[in-house]
Amino acid sequence: MLLRASYNLIANRKLDINIGLLGIYHVGKDTYIDGNLSNKPIALSGSEGLTLNGTAAIHYQLNNKFSIGLTGGVPFVVRDVRPDGLTRKFVLSPEFSFNF
Repeated sequence: MLLRASYNLIANRKLDINIGLLGIYHVGKDTYIDGNLSNKPIALSGSEGLTLNGTAAIHYQLNNKFSIGLTGGVPFVVRDVRPDGLTRKFVLSPEFSFNF
């Protein structure tokens, strides 16, 4: 389950800056199959639960067709076990958009 809440600090025709929270609740335990032991799923204790991230984004409209941006996130609350590979101290992502 996912819930996002954000607040625009600046929003006009050229510039948009917002901050927010992104909550992801992993409802079940992840499982894996170790073919050396058996073909039955093995549950990973601690893989369920809440991840809460702080987010920020800035977007600048270059003209009617193109915009650029930068989006980032930082985890505040993490699950004990994260087999999905989402173990990061922060994430920063550049963006380039073409509007048609």
